[in-house]
Amino acid sequence: GNPAAIDVALREIAGMDDMPFVCTTGGISPEGFVNPIEHPSDHGGESETSRMMWIRPDLVREQKLADNPFGQLRVKSLAKAHFVRPWHLYVPISAGGETRKSSAAKGKLLVEANARGLADLLVELAAAPYDERFPYL
Repeated sequence: GNPAAIDVALREIAGMDDMPFVCTTGGISPEGFVNPIEHPSDHGGESETSRMMWIRPDLVREQKLADNPFGQLRVKSLAKAHFVRPWHLYVPISAGGETRKSSAAKGKLLVEANARGLADLLVELAAAPYDERFPYL
C-alpha cells in the first residue's frame, strides 16, 4: 500500500550484498494474460477482493461488497503527481473502488497468472549471466 516506503527498503536491501532483489505482490503476469478485472483500483478493490475470495473466502464479508469511495483531492493537479497519500484519508474504510464484481474465479486467474509470471522471471534471472553491471548490459 505504500510503494514509496517499499522502494526505499528495496534500495537498502539491494545494497547489502550487491545482488538484485525483487519484491512483488502481484502484477507480473505472463505474456498474453487477459486481466479479468473490470474496475481497477489502488487499494482493496475488485482485484484484491477477488484474490482474497479465492485464497481466504472465510475473511471476505460478501454482504459488505460495495463501490467504496476514495478521498477526493482539493488540488486536482495532485492526481498527476506522485506523492505519499495519507491512507486513512485516501481510503477511509480501508477498501477503495468497486468490489461488487469481485469473484473467486477472478482471484484464481490473477493468483495463478502472477505466480506463473513470477516463476518465469525467476527462471530468466537464474539463466542470465551475472557481473558487476547486472541486471544491465
